[in-house]
Amino acid sequence: GGPITGLSDLLRAELKGKIALARPVAGTTMGHVAVMYLEWGPEKFTEFFRRLHAHGAVVLGGNSEVVKQVGAGNILLGLTDNDDVFAMTKEGMPVAEIMPDQGAAAAEFSLPGTVAIPTTVGLVVGRPENARARLLADFLLSSGVEEQLVGVGFAAGSVRDPSGRDGKPVRVVAVDYLKTAQIMPTAARLATDLLYGKEPGPSTPH
Repeated sequence: GGPITGLSDLLRAELKGKIALARPVAGTTMGHVAVMYLEWGPEKFTEFFRRLHAHGAVVLGGNSEVVKQVGAGNILLGLTDNDDVFAMTKEGMPVAEIMPDQGAAAAEFSLPGTVAIPTTVGLVVGRPENARARLLADFLLSSGVEEQLVGVGFAAGSVRDPSGRDGKPVRVVAVDYLKTAQIMPTAARLATDLLYGKEPGPSTPH
């Protein structure tokens, strides 16, 4: 069937019943499906997750569980986070990371790159401690701390350097984070329903 290169490959016949993803109700998986919703629109999004269910996609409790199931040989392929893959490889599990949708977005369910979720720091508006908090935020956002996060495998790469870990530029989706946050509950609810075979009713917000 050739190499796995993107989201469309999850629907290949030889992978039926052999793929997994975390239930998209929290964390990075919830953000990932929200980006997919915005990129594809509700109809295409619905069709993709409807097909995933029909394809026997296994829904697990979290991203680390996806990697564990791949490492155990119970599934062949899963959607997860880079840090979970890194942690399992350090434990000696036979897993490998594929950065999806790095080529031309020609396949039916391609995205214009990988969904990259930045590590962020926030300040609460109007707090008297904000002057000190900003010092901490500036430290956490410094290049030195970023290098440490990349070095321990928590971050996949630097926001200051798009060349990636292997020296090749990484194609990432240009994310509107405000719109993503706004659509996240709708996208997460719809994706979860579809993954469990529940079709959306006429009142489901699109």
